[in-house]
Amino acid sequence: FGMSPIYLHRQVLIETAKEYLTSTSMNIGEIAAALDFSDLSAFTRFFTDKVGISPTKYRNIGFSPDGSPPPTAEP
Repeated sequence: FGMSPIYLHRQVLIETAKEYLTSTSMNIGEIAAALDFSDLSAFTRFFTDKVGISPTKYRNIGFSPDGSPPPTAEP
């Protein structure tokens, strides 16, 4: 496959977190716990480092689960 197990595990965590953020009403702490992070700050650091924005900003921007931004409204 050419990817380490750790890399693959991290990718699964990121994709699962994105899915939770965009399609559930779970709060960030609940998502962190569901993904087995030791605490909210560890999850937030991990997500921000890998995605480039915080989980809260990701949810508020409204990205879709595939990572694409929401469509813009036509005038």
